[in-house]
Amino acid sequence: MMADPTISVFISDLHLSKGVGWSLEDFHSDSQVTSLVDYLAGRFAGQRVDLVLLGDAFDLWQAVPPSDMAPGPPINLTLNLNTISADLQHIATQHATFFEALARFSQSAGHRLVIIPGNHDHALVTSQLQSELRSILVNRFAFQGGGDNLFFPPHYFYAVPQLGIYAEHGNQYDKFNQYQNFAQFGPDPRTEECQGYGLVRLFWNRLENLEPAIDDAPERWGEWFNWLRRHFKWVTIAKAWRWYQDYLGDGRVDPITIGESLKEAALAVPDEQGVERVVAPEILLNGQDLNPNLLFSPDLAVEQAYRHLYQRDPGFRQTVDEILQQKFAGQPLPSLAPLDGVRPVDLDADMNLIHPVAGPAKSLILGEPLMRNLASMFSPGQGPALYRDPQGQRAHLDSQVFNFVAMGHTHDPRWEPIPRYPDKLYANTGSWTTRTANGTETKRMVVLVEKKANQEIWAERGIIQDNGQYQPLDHQRLG
Repeated sequence: MMADPTISVFISDLHLSKGVGWSLEDFHSDSQVTSLVDYLAGRFAGQRVDLVLLGDAFDLWQAVPPSDMAPGPPINLTLNLNTISADLQHIATQHATFFEALARFSQSAGHRLVIIPGNHDHALVTSQLQSELRSILVNRFAFQGGGDNLFFPPHYFYAVPQLGIYAEHGNQYDKFNQYQNFAQFGPDPRTEECQGYGLVRLFWNRLENLEPAIDDAPERWGEWFNWLRRHFKWVTIAKAWRWYQDYLGDGRVDPITIGESLKEAALAVPDEQGVERVVAPEILLNGQDLNPNLLFSPDLAVEQAYRHLYQRDPGFRQTVDEILQQKFAGQPLPSLAPLDGVRPVDLDADMNLIHPVAGPAKSLILGEPLMRNLASMFSPGQGPALYRDPQGQRAHLDSQVFNFVAMGHTHDPRWEPIPRYPDKLYANTGSWTTRTANGTETKRMVVLVEKKANQEIWAERGIIQDNGQYQPLDHQRLG
């Protein structure tokens, strides 16, 4: 058993998939991981360092067969560990530089790789997939040691009381991606996977395959419609709507309704006068109870703008007609003539209708619920979703011990005090994919906690730049 680290380094949400040429691949920073490893070896030579992959390192939901993207037989949703093991082997082949970097990290004495599962690589809770990953690293890439310096925490969280650190992926605070029992993995996607699995496999993968750049859209889950509209992808909207209906009707999964998802993502944004307008049209939000007089928005100015667009754009008209024919099957189609006496908003010029307001209040689905849960992690009788005490019982974080909480999952980098505990720090590790939650370019966020020679404990975050150089951004003393 290795001694406790004096430095813990966190990165998350890399989402490695099937490599260059695969339409669903989101990770293109293999060489920058090598740069990070070299930086850590130089800066912390001779010290005990944990490199923690804090969930979703591997996107097993998107390392799927090409047949998933084609019309034909239903997509196979059964969770089979032998198939997933083969997918992980393929990921390693396509991202050999990444795996070589991890092996290079292991060559320094005192260095340990820690693997935390997330929702996209949830299969890593199983001993079979842990053994598969260990075998890949040791046998294919000469990872040194292969024992104590490759660690899968038994309860899927990372805690170092000596440094005051607690960390987990964070999906258990997102109602669409939480598991009833995170430790359980089984073949039935309806009872043993989170809701997000079905949405990604049956809907999102098909949409991203058709329009790969949509993964770079601001607020991916909430803004997909506006991204398609801004880029005049009217045919794609119609296909997306059909795929979404297929997903809703697939009895193998517990579906997420678009309306529920979009509203959770805080899509109602204020315009310059402070009036909230819902940017996603009602025609996509509602089912058969769609108001035939307000097909796009309860806001008359937005409704008028879409009606004008319907009149002037053949592609948009074709898309809307196709959706209406399905929603009003066997009934007369509602009129989409312009409304009398209503001035439309400018859908293209009014950027507040296109981009959510920046800032903490408009983060992804779990951003605010997670912030509310942070303080309760220190409350007796509550505590983090996965934390267990040495006796294996769920427990709360001791406020006298823990001063730092790190999570990923949201792709939304954070560095801020924990509510009600201004002396404690919450850091979100963001993402290394091609996008971030607020639509800015990937920053390759690195978060670390270090125990200095004078015994002070400091937290720091920085980024790995395109050229591989580490650029520090923030630092704060803990405790």
